[in-house]
This record gives sequence, C-alpha cells and structure tokens, in this order.
Amino acid sequence: MSKQNQLVELARTGASGGGNKNLIINGAMAIAQRGTSSTTDSYKTVDRFRNNIGGPSVTQTQETLTSGDPYDLGFRHFYRQTNTSASSATSSNVQILQIIEAQDIASSGWNYTSPSSYISVSFWVRSSLAGTYPVCFRTYDGTSYWHASEFTIAANTWTKITKKVSGNSNLQFDNDNGAGLQVNVSPHFDTDFTDSSFVFDQWAAYNGSSRSKDYTQDWGNTVNATFDITGVQVEVGEKATDFEHRTFADELARCQRYFAKSGSIGSPEEWYAGVATYSGVGARNAINLKSTNDRAWVTEQFPVLMRAIPTVTFYPARAAISQTAGSISQYNANTAVTTSTKPLAATDALYAYFLGTSSDNSSGYTYQYYAEAEL
Repeated sequence: MSKQNQLVELARTGASGGGNKNLIINGAMAIAQRGTSSTTDSYKTVDRFRNNIGGPSVTQTQETLTSGDPYDLGFRHFYRQTNTSASSATSSNVQILQIIEAQDIASSGWNYTSPSSYISVSFWVRSSLAGTYPVCFRTYDGTSYWHASEFTIAANTWTKITKKVSGNSNLQFDNDNGAGLQVNVSPHFDTDFTDSSFVFDQWAAYNGSSRSKDYTQDWGNTVNATFDITGVQVEVGEKATDFEHRTFADELARCQRYFAKSGSIGSPEEWYAGVATYSGVGARNAINLKSTNDRAWVTEQFPVLMRAIPTVTFYPARAAISQTAGSISQYNANTAVTTSTKPLAATDALYAYFLGTSSDNSSGYTYQYYAEAEL
C-alpha cells in the first residue's frame, strides 16, 4: 500500500489511535457550552456549528432524541433551526455551517488537487418542509472556491444523506490554523444567492451570489418551519462510512480549542452569560485588590491549547449581580466593578492582573469568563 493510501486509510478508520477519521467536530451535537437555545445567529448553542441568518428570525436549539432513527444508531442530540418570523426578501438566507482549520485539511490525506481523490460528507437531516436542499463546501486559501450538491427529503422524516466531493487543481489549503474548508447545509437561499444555470457537483470560483439553484419550498418565508441535523461527518475517501462516535470528554476537548469558559460542563447548574441564578458555579477569584494601585494577579490555565489567542469577556460571579459583560464583582460585596485593566490572554492561559479602581473596598474579586477563538 502506498504512503498516500496509508494516510487515507488511517484517516478513514481512525487507526492512528484517536478516532480521527471525522474532520467535523461535535458532529453528534452533544456539546453545547454556550447554552441550548438562542434567538440570535453565529456561535450560540451547539459548539462548532454556527448559523448565518439574513431575513427571517430564527431560533437555534440543541434538542434531544428519544427513539427511532437516528437514535437507534447512538445519537442523542440534534441541532434545530426554527423560523419564527418569515421573510420574503430576495436577500434572505439561513445557513448551518462549520469551518474546518486549513491545516486539518492539508494533513488529512486528501489529495485535494486531484479530481480522482475524494472526501465524503454524510449526515442525518429532517425538515418540516419536503423538498430539495443543498449541502455546500467553500475554501478560503488562495482563490476561494464553492461546491454544492443537492438532496431531496420528505417532510418530517429523518433521512441519511451521503455525498462525495472530488478534488480540483485550483484548491488550496495552507498548513496553518486559519479557515480552511466550510461545510454548509442550508435550509434556505433566496434568489440573490441562486442561479438557474448553477451546476451541481463541481467546483467553481466563489462569488457569493451563485450558490445553488432555486427551490420550490420557501423555508425562509414559512413561519414555524423547522430544520434538524445531526451525525455530520466529513472523511477522506470516496465512500461514506459509519459515523465515528467519540466520547463526551474527547469531543468537549476538541470544542474547547475554539471556546472555553469558567463554568462547569454538563451539570444542571450550568452558568451562561446573562443568567445570574447559578453565577457562582465555576467562579474564579483574584485576591488582594483593594485600592486604585493594587493588582489582582490571575493565572488561569485554559482546558486545552486554544486555536489562537482568544477574545476574553469577563462577567461578575455573584448571584445578586446582573451578569453584565465586561464587569467583575467584589469578593465580599454584591457590587459590580469595571476595572481599568484586565488579564491578558495567550493560547494556553490568562495572565497578568485586574487593576483596581477608586471604588474598590474589597479584599478581592470574583469573576467568570468566556474565551473565544472561533474561525
């Protein structure tokens, strides 16, 4: 077996020891560090999956499976989009996507510049609207390229979709931690993004306005329409294989490369920004800050090495205080304080200090944090 084929086989089977054939993180939708429901877009619920919304109002949620397929195959959660306010605007769109790091594609074993080398995508999907939908890919390095395939499903029926995607001589993936390959399943593209002459199953230069063909179902203009997905897998090879189930701990660590926080994971007392009820869960302390010139030193190790230096947002960590972003709280008083200096972040930890203010009258601070390094 050639070295290239050995790499492909390792990627497909996970025989390297870590269970690594699936290039998607959290494809079983088990991890939701930020919360289980949100009415805003971007990364808000299920880790590593974001929704891009233009036009309709959409609620994104992590939902629980209880029986049938794909429950019988080991899936316990799915990601749902619900259209709560219709939009007939030609610019409306609803997208579910994950962006894979460029270096993970570059070293995957996929000979992506060869049209005879493939990756495969598979997932379980269900929609309240029967019809045809696209699954799309976008590259970022060099000239950006776009690829789309279509799939057709019945209403309210879980269906497993599998597609293969060939390489192309124009594709480029740099060996770095930047955006590499976007995997995109879209409930809705309106006419600003569709083209009657669009050709499926081939790569073309990305222009933003030609992503698919027009479809008869109008998900974006249908109030209470739902779109569900789970079991997302992208792997090297022409044939999609069974989903690679990882342990909760393994999947959580992969997610924490992109997002980490101080709250505990998986307990009913989970802390989320804006919810003061359980603000003490996962609280951190910075001691000996009492006056303007005092420095409350912090060395907070992140759970794993993050993809890049994260953007860190601090919150108070006392239940009686509104969880206002950018503030922390005094250790012995129900008072929120905005400090003039906050700890700096590296990829492995928070360092440096909170600098006191003239209103300090406590011997220490307590705080929560979010650290984001998403693509």
